[in-house]
Amino acid sequence: MSAAEIQIIDSGASKMLDTLHGVVAPGKRRDLMLTLGRDAESEYRAWFLAHNDTPNAKGFPRSFFWRKEIAEKTNLDESRTDDNAATIVIANRAINAHVHGGTWGPRPGKKNLALPLRGDAYGKNPRDNPIAGAFFLRTKAGKNLIVKREGGKIVPLWRLVPYVHVTRDPAALPPTGMVARAILQTARSYVSRNSKSQ
Repeated sequence: MSAAEIQIIDSGASKMLDTLHGVVAPGKRRDLMLTLGRDAESEYRAWFLAHNDTPNAKGFPRSFFWRKEIAEKTNLDESRTDDNAATIVIANRAINAHVHGGTWGPRPGKKNLALPLRGDAYGKNPRDNPIAGAFFLRTKAGKNLIVKREGGKIVPLWRLVPYVHVTRDPAALPPTGMVARAILQTARSYVSRNSKSQ
């Protein structure tokens, strides 16, 4: 799954929204859905940006994941907006782990995930050789690590694993009701504005 698709803007999503949708002339309904979709896009981005202020649980340097990888990749897909629906796309599969939880593996064609064990490895890919002198090491216990020598000691940087278990984050997406209230207000404003211009 390369992206999360959220079809939250639907003319049948609520009775009130359905009523407002029916008031709009058929030739203007796509424009209404585009307006609602842009509003929902803003609501989702704002939610993700608020997540961005949460400190890293392990005290690692900030990677600004929620801003760079989620908020900035959240967009209304105008090509799939019609008279009745609009789709918000989060173009990063990482959101699926937060929304659904479960067991997740590496991208297709890759054997392992690299889990950072230190702050200077966090947010970096060992394939890019970001830390000078790093090398692969298999421990006696069978763990696969990327390590470096530091002061005569072997220091682990990443642990390589075929999959990872992720706990579902119930706050990964904004509450449906919150988004619904926002787009309902936008729909009311749209109908009021357009009825006055007719």
